[in-house]
Order: sequence, then structure tokens, then C-alpha cells
Amino acid sequence: MASRIMTVDQAVEYVAQYHIVLAYNEHNLIEPFTAGGPKLPMAFKRSIYKHQAELAARMRAGDSRLCPTRFHRKWHRRKHGISYCLMCRQLDESMNNTYQPMAS
Repeated sequence: MASRIMTVDQAVEYVAQYHIVLAYNEHNLIEPFTAGGPKLPMAFKRSIYKHQAELAARMRAGDSRLCPTRFHRKWHRRKHGISYCLMCRQLDESMNNTYQPMAS
């Protein structure tokens, strides 16, 4: 019996709840990183693979639920009901040489 696949929102909530870091691998694909953490459920792993494009877009936008560190909290902002992390957004864009300051 195949395990379920989480929706993208369920996967994002799982990341936030269990403090999982999503990182880019050498092929520019997103992978979960848990140093010594719990074994990840197959439904979560499959959802990361299935929702690559959406998760990458959310990471580029700086979705604060995907922010891997509490030290970024002072850079969290809310705009149009969406919470984002300015630091994560800037870091992601700097890796792709696409950083542009956000208009207020």
C-alpha cells in the first residue's frame, strides 16, 4: 500500500512544526535536512518531491513558515496577510543573483 502524499500546505506546516530545514542540493532541487532529527515519514518525503516548484517559489518569497532559524524572527514581516522572512528571501535571491529590495 502506497503512503499518502501531503498537500503542499501540510508539508509546509510539517516543516514548521518539526523545525526541518529545506535546502537546495547540487541539482538545485529541494531536500529536507534534519541533522540527527527524527526519521521523516514517506508521505512527507514524497510531497517534497512532488511540490518542488511550489516549495521553491515559497522559499524565494521568504515564507516565514520555512524559515529555519529563530534568529531571523526580527526580520519577519507581514504584508497582505502573508508572513515572510526578509533574511531568508534575501539569502535565497543572493544565491541566484536575483536580489532586489522589496518595495514597501
